[in-house]
Amino acid sequence: MADHAAVLPKLDTTLGAAFLGNIFSAIFYGITTLQMFTYFMRAARRDALFLRSLIMLLWVLDTLHLALVTHGLYFYLISNFMNARAIASPTWSMLTQVHVTCVSDLLVRAVFTWRLWQLSKGNSLLAGASIITSLFTATTGSIFASYGMGHTFAYLFQSSWLMYASLSGAVASDLIIALSLVYHLKQNRSGFNHTDSLVSTLVAYTINTSLLTSMCAIACLVTFSVWPNDFIFIGIYFMLGKLYFNALLASLNARDALRERSLQPSSGYASNSQGGVRNGTQSMSIARSPLTTSGSVGSVADPYEGDWKDVESVHELGTLTKRVPIALMSPM
Repeated sequence: MADHAAVLPKLDTTLGAAFLGNIFSAIFYGITTLQMFTYFMRAARRDALFLRSLIMLLWVLDTLHLALVTHGLYFYLISNFMNARAIASPTWSMLTQVHVTCVSDLLVRAVFTWRLWQLSKGNSLLAGASIITSLFTATTGSIFASYGMGHTFAYLFQSSWLMYASLSGAVASDLIIALSLVYHLKQNRSGFNHTDSLVSTLVAYTINTSLLTSMCAIACLVTFSVWPNDFIFIGIYFMLGKLYFNALLASLNARDALRERSLQPSSGYASNSQGGVRNGTQSMSIARSPLTTSGSVGSVADPYEGDWKDVESVHELGTLTKRVPIALMSPM
C-alpha cells in the first residue's frame, strides 16, 4: 500500500476536481428535475407536442449524462482505487458524456435560435450564424472525444485544438444569440412606459442567463488552456450542459408570470368601470382577457402554439403601435 501511495500522483486537481464537478452537476440535475415538474404541471399544456417531446428528450439526455459521469468516477475512485495507470486513460463513459453534452447543447441552442429567428422577423443571417457556430461546437467537441477512445489522455490532448475550437464556438454562439436578442428586443421599445418596462425585464433576463452560460464556457476554455494536464476544466464541463438546459426550462416556466405582467395596466392610467383606461380627456380600450378578448391592446398567444399574436401598445399621443412578442420569455 505504501509503495502504491508513493507513486500515486496528487489527485486534488485531477479526480478531486472531477468529483466536485460531479457534485455540482448532481445539484443542477435536481434543479432541472424540479423545473421539469413545474413545466409539465403548468406550462406544457399550451405547447406543441414537438416541444414537449423535445423537453423530455433533453431531460433523458441530462439523466444519461449524470449516470455516465458517475460511472466514470466510480471506475477511477472505486474499481481502480490507488491504480495510477487507470488515471492515465479516459474511460468510455467519460468520453461518451462529451457526446451527450454536445447533442444536448445543440438542441437547446436550436430552440433559442428559433426564438431569435421569430423575433428578428426571419433574419436568415443571424439565425444562420447561430446554427453554424452551434453545429461547429457540437462537431468539434464530438470529434475530440472520439480521438480518446482506446488511447491515453496524453494522446487525446495532442488534439487539444479541437477542444479549444469547440469551447470558443460555444462562447461565440452564446454571444450571437444574446446580443441579437437584446438588440431586437430594444427595437420593440414604444415609448409606452408599461411596454418599455416589460422589454427592459426581458433584456435583463436575457443578459443574465446568457452571461452565466458564457462564463461557464469561458471558464472551461481558460482552465483547459492554463492547466491542460489537470481535470479542472472537466469538472466545469460537467455543469455546462445542465446550465443550458436549466436556462431553457427557466425561460419556458417564466412565460406565465411575464404574460400576466404585460397585461397589467400602467400605473399612469386609471381603469374605468367599462374596462377601459382613461388619462385626462383621452380614453383607450384595453383587452380584459389576453386569451379570449381582443381590444385596442390586442391579444396574447403562446408562441410555442404556432399562432403568433402580439401585445400592441397604444401611445399616449396617437395610435402608434409596437409589437412586443411574448415569444421571448427570457431566452438565453
